[in-house]
Amino acid sequence: VSAETGYNMKALFQIIDEVAKEKLERMKKKGLRKVQTRLMIAGIPNVGKSRLINRIVGKKITGVGNKPGFTRGKQWVRIKEGLELLDTPGILWPKFEDQRIGYNLAIAGAIKDEILPIEEVASLLIKKMFRYNKSKILQEKYKLTDEDMQEIPEIILDRIALRMKMIFSGDRINTKQAALTLLRDYRSKKLGKFGLDKDMSE
Repeated sequence: VSAETGYNMKALFQIIDEVAKEKLERMKKKGLRKVQTRLMIAGIPNVGKSRLINRIVGKKITGVGNKPGFTRGKQWVRIKEGLELLDTPGILWPKFEDQRIGYNLAIAGAIKDEILPIEEVASLLIKKMFRYNKSKILQEKYKLTDEDMQEIPEIILDRIALRMKMIFSGDRINTKQAALTLLRDYRSKKLGKFGLDKDMSE
């Protein structure tokens, strides 16, 4: 199912009807005339839950924001006669046993940028782009030289700041702004589409 294109929405409704069929029949046998199927959409923050609901409905019903925590509270959305969906704020594990999970979530924007050192998060994304053979996209997007691409991720982040003219007064490099720009570009698919957990051994 795609929240962007609407792909396979018909199949989604068929699955919902099949799952709810037995329960609806039991309720009707009990004499309940108005029977509602209520479903909940749940997931980590900033993965497009509200966007998916808007696609299912066919118009903008719930607010959409490109940052974690945009959906503040629960809200019921009527999809059609007899079908309602509950849009919920994002949920996360109370504790990450593996630090890599936290950093992957930070790259994806599922946790707030203030939680982890933003430069470290961006440097890890650069490392992953090399690992997944996406370094050419990185080089072209930020006009990096072949020499730049030979550096370690932290230095490449500095070079991105230089190429993008992210400079403080006194010629100090604004690495934080470069990190935020890199992460936002990844989250908005300007760096291509690729996952973050292909290699869990790093």
